[in-house]
Amino acid sequence: MIDIVCRRGIRSSVVAIWFFSCLAHPAQSDPRLSMSESARRGEELYDRFGCYQCHGHFGQGGINGPPLVSNVLPYEAFRTFVREPRRQMPPYRDAVLDDGQLKAIHAYVQASGKKPVRDGIPLLRDPGKTR
Repeated sequence: MIDIVCRRGIRSSVVAIWFFSCLAHPAQSDPRLSMSESARRGEELYDRFGCYQCHGHFGQGGINGPPLVSNVLPYEAFRTFVREPRRQMPPYRDAVLDDGQLKAIHAYVQASGKKPVRDGIPLLRDPGKTR
């Protein structure tokens, strides 16, 4: 394996694999490149309205909130849950979050669920194999 900058064993090797996989597959390295304009706007709104505080920065779930990306609800179900939640989550009524903003957040959650996984990056799938 390639050892970049320092000789800290596995950590620097993993960094090297990540770096070179980003070079080889730039579209897979940053999912925001393939996000729609609505999803990019949704990402900003997701952060502005504090969704990340409970659901994590990518909708992966957190201490107080369930994951959103593992099983993305259809928009109408998502809207109903956000407007009238049955758990600890506060309701986000139209006066706070309009339907256009909510649709953008839903688009972001859907796009976040499509992030590349380890098996989608060839160098991470089979680190012993080179081109």
